[in-house]
Amino acid sequence: GSFEIVLLSKLCGDICVKGKTVYDANLSSSFVASEDVMRITYESGSATSKKGFDSVSIGGKDSPYTVKKMPLWQVVEHQIPVWNRAKFSGIIGLGHPKYMPEGFRHPPANGTVPEQLLLPAMGIDMFSICLERGLLKPGWMAMGPKVQALAKHPGFTSVPVVGEVHWGLRMSEVEAEGLNVSNPCPTGCGAIVDSGTSFIAVPPSAKPLTDAIEKKLKMDCSNLHELPVLRIQLDGAVVELPPMAYIIKISGYCHTAFMEMDSMSQFGPVWILGMPFLRYHYTVFDRKNMQIHFARSTPACEPILDTAGVGGNSSFAAVGQGLFSRRVFAPEDYEPMEADRNEELPAPDSKTFVF
Repeated sequence: GSFEIVLLSKLCGDICVKGKTVYDANLSSSFVASEDVMRITYESGSATSKKGFDSVSIGGKDSPYTVKKMPLWQVVEHQIPVWNRAKFSGIIGLGHPKYMPEGFRHPPANGTVPEQLLLPAMGIDMFSICLERGLLKPGWMAMGPKVQALAKHPGFTSVPVVGEVHWGLRMSEVEAEGLNVSNPCPTGCGAIVDSGTSFIAVPPSAKPLTDAIEKKLKMDCSNLHELPVLRIQLDGAVVELPPMAYIIKISGYCHTAFMEMDSMSQFGPVWILGMPFLRYHYTVFDRKNMQIHFARSTPACEPILDTAGVGGNSSFAAVGQGLFSRRVFAPEDYEPMEADRNEELPAPDSKTFVF
């Protein structure tokens, strides 16, 4: 959902750096300063940052994925309340374009050559993300030959990326069996798969669906077995999310993990399939072929490479044939996800997404 490298830094006040690992340009022999300043806005607040350049590596200083003089932004001050409480120290943009898209450049390019983004600068055409299930469990990002081989495995289903700017997909239907609500995407929606959004962001058209789930949910968490599996149709494939994906438990009480976001795209109202989606699907982002490849995952984040259903994966289903293979979920998938509000990550802020 984003493009820049934005880091909490020593330039920020005590509230930014207390109890956190922050970027300190004074400790880097390769840092190059800049006078450029930008303000970036998220759904939950904004941050003012100062530009600089430094060597950036994924996987350590000896990693083959290293870029010298990579642009980065040091947070000077922010009004993002969750960042005062959470443990994360930066937001790393993993957008698929080669260069910073028009309308996102900070400051405006004014005829200058746009800067390369992180993935193309490192020569990364394909990478995977999966999140383990459970409170404080880790997430995993991988790249290299193993990921490239996985994407070709029949246990994965591939969906075309239609976004020129974001990892955007077409969404045509959301079904919640047993709830008397209409399809929130009758003329189509756009969906962004985003590792930087804690919940599932939904448009106003989904309010009848989320209201029906909230009405049915008991706050003492005693009836998750009565809640529906969400079946989301993405460009000819159906992915499924059980209650554990969209119900969270905070301080002993259950809540839905939906957040409303009133944004439009050329494909219709925008959804963001955030961390709940990535806890149930091993997801490969493919810049070269402009596709996203999915396989259902274990709680420990291993892809399940069976051969049932479309693309060999029983969590996906062909549409248009009347019947499709539905995934059978385990009893623990009808338990709430233990959550910490302090770890909530902001969704991008935009009234209009140009995919």
